[in-house]
Amino acid sequence: MDKVHLSKSKYCKAKQCNKILWLNKYKPECAEKTASEAVLENGTEVGELARELFGEYINIEYQSDLSKMIEQTKRYIGKKPNIITEASFEYNKNFCSVDILKNDVDGIEIYEVKSSTSINDIYLDDISYQVYVLLNLGYKVKKASIVYINNQYVRNGELELDNLFNIEDVTEIAFSKQEEIKEINNYMEQESEPTQEIGTHCFNPYNCEYWNYCTRKLPENNVFKIRRMKKEQKFNLYNKGIYEFKDLLNQDINWKFKQQVEFEELNKEPVIDKKKLELL
Repeated sequence: MDKVHLSKSKYCKAKQCNKILWLNKYKPECAEKTASEAVLENGTEVGELARELFGEYINIEYQSDLSKMIEQTKRYIGKKPNIITEASFEYNKNFCSVDILKNDVDGIEIYEVKSSTSINDIYLDDISYQVYVLLNLGYKVKKASIVYINNQYVRNGELELDNLFNIEDVTEIAFSKQEEIKEINNYMEQESEPTQEIGTHCFNPYNCEYWNYCTRKLPENNVFKIRRMKKEQKFNLYNKGIYEFKDLLNQDINWKFKQQVEFEELNKEPVIDKKKLELL
């Protein structure tokens, strides 16, 4: 199997910023891991619980050789009806694994499981990408849904999966996003590094692993190093051409931020709150 250009996680990163996708392909060594292991473990546990929503299922175990997962999926997809978890597909170097695939005689249903208590826009991009892959392989996608945690559920005795999870049909939205995915695929062929500017999108919905790479030319004491200042405020300063601490000395900013700037730039003595110390 040829090297995959896109996966659903890479596609979602591209929706955050196209440059992430380009850097993943051409400069992956510049990435810094930002995902919390606790969050990943929690997501895995929720996903395993959700697999039982529709009864017995066949699970496609993860393998580094993705072609083996795809071949296993092909063996089971024809034996309908059944439920396949982590069903894996590839179309034109676009790869995806479907959390839960309900494989009916008259078509398939896709269920993307999230450990969140609400639906984020990026989840819609995630499932739309899966629909893209399956549609282009010729499958009839009857329904695409997001499965997420029902925060109103109170357990009393045995765990009730039907009450633990909400299932929301997003089929119409997923179909409406198909053209966006084609555009991302075209972007992958660009050889020169994009000139995308940094912005609040660098932290929404996830902290970008290329933040240090994209800000490598900024001075050491730059506005993004100011503690407790909101990101929006930092970017407001940056967009005005105010990059360094020394540029802030004559700016009208909160005294808390001013203290840090003056301490770093003017070598002032540390400010000690004696009253707070007395309370310790």
